[in-house]
Amino acid sequence: MYGLLAVIVLAAPPPCSEAELLQSCAYAIEGYVVRVDLGAARDSGECLPLPPGGPAYEPELVADGAAEVLVTAAIKGPHAPGDRVTIPFLKVVRPCTNGDPLEPGSPKKDFRLNSKVRYYDSEACAYSNLEELIAPFIRGDGNGDGKIDLGDAIAILNILFAGSPAFVPADALDVNGDGTRDIGDPIYLLNYLFVSGSAPPPPFLRDDPQVRIVILYDNYPHDPRLETDWGFSCFVDADGARILIDTGNQAARFLRHMDRLAVDAKTVGALVLSHNHTDHTAGLSTFLGRHADLPVYVPASFPPSIRQDVASRGARAIVVSDPVTIGEGIHSTGELAGSPLEQEVIVETRDGLIVIVPCAHPGIVKAAQAAKAQRGGEVLLLLGGFHLFQQTDATVRKVIDDLRALGVRKIAPCHCTGDRACELLREAYGTGYIQIGAGARVALGR
Repeated sequence: MYGLLAVIVLAAPPPCSEAELLQSCAYAIEGYVVRVDLGAARDSGECLPLPPGGPAYEPELVADGAAEVLVTAAIKGPHAPGDRVTIPFLKVVRPCTNGDPLEPGSPKKDFRLNSKVRYYDSEACAYSNLEELIAPFIRGDGNGDGKIDLGDAIAILNILFAGSPAFVPADALDVNGDGTRDIGDPIYLLNYLFVSGSAPPPPFLRDDPQVRIVILYDNYPHDPRLETDWGFSCFVDADGARILIDTGNQAARFLRHMDRLAVDAKTVGALVLSHNHTDHTAGLSTFLGRHADLPVYVPASFPPSIRQDVASRGARAIVVSDPVTIGEGIHSTGELAGSPLEQEVIVETRDGLIVIVPCAHPGIVKAAQAAKAQRGGEVLLLLGGFHLFQQTDATVRKVIDDLRALGVRKIAPCHCTGDRACELLREAYGTGYIQIGAGARVALGR
C-alpha cells in the first residue's frame, strides 16, 4: 500500500522557480482577492492510514474554491489591470489526524479576501503557482478596527508624524495606492469621506451593493476548468437576490460547472427559463432534483408538460406572458415576439439597466428597446447571446449602429453571437466590450 501511494506522490507536479513558471504558463497576474467561493468539504484521500491496530484514521477534508482576483499587474498573457480573473484553488478545511499527510497534486492554499496575490496558471508547477504577497488588509483602515472613518485619517497622521506605532500592514496606510505613505494618504481619505472623493483602490471595504453574474454554461471558453458546449446558463447575485437563468444543454455538465464554480444550488431564489430550446433547458429536471423549493418562471409558450414537470418536482411554476417582477429591481420583459418567443431579464442598477438576453430570438435590438421602454432607464450592459452567428457583416454593423443609437454602453456577447459578429462588436465598442464565456464573472455596482 505504501509503495503505491509513494508513486502517486512522485507523479505530482514539482515546484518550480519563477523563471520556469513564466516559461510554462499562459498567463501570470498580480492582484487583490475581491471574492472567494467555496464548495462543500470532501475527503481528499490524501492521508496515509496507520498500520492495523493503530488509532482510528481521520481523513483530511478539503474544499474546492474559486477566487476572483482584480488584476493590478499583468506579468504575462492577455490580462490587463482592471480585469477580473477567476482562479481555482484547494483549501484545507480540516487536516488529517492519526496519519501522515501526502503532498497534494494541486496547491492547498487559502485565498483570503483582500489579500494581495501573485498567480501563474501553470499546470506543470502545481505546488508553487500561487503566492500570497501581503496578508489581508483593508486599504485606509489605519487603526485596524475594520471600518473606514475619521479615526483612520487621524491614526495615519499620528503614525506618519507623531511616531505612533502601526498595528496594521504598511499597505493599509497607502490610501491612494501610489506605493508610498505620506501626507497625501490621509488627505485622500478625508476627501473620500467628506467631499465625495474617489474611493481608495482595492483592497477596500466596499459597502455598496453589487450585481455579480457568473456564466455557468456557454460555447465560448473562459475558465479552463469548464467544458464548452452549445448552450447557455448564468447565475445572477443582485445584492443577495440570487436567480438562475436557463440550465444549459447537458444536465450532468451543467451541474458539474455549478460545482466547479462553487455556485450552491440551494442559494438560488428563482429560476428563469428564457425560451423552449433544449440548449437552454436540458438541466432543468436535474437542477430541481437538487433544489426545488423555488419559483420557476416559465414562458406561456412552453408546452404544458414542462410546467407539469416543474410542479411534480415540488417547484412552483409561474407562467409568464407579460412583464413581471421577479425580485427587488429584477424583472422579466415577458414574452417578446420571436421564433420562438423569449423572455429576457432586466436588473436595475444606479448606473442603468443590465439586460440579460440568453439567445435573442426576438432580436438583440428589440430586447434592448423593450428593456428601456419597460423600466425607463438607459442600458448599462447588454449580456448574452446576440444571435448573429448567421448574419452578414452589413447586418451586424446595422445592429451595432442601432445599439449605439439606443445608448447601450457596454456589451458582453457570448453563446449564439458568432465569431465574426464578436469581432465586429469588439472593434466597435472597444473598452465597452466585455469578453465572456463559460466560467466568466462580471461584477457591477448596484
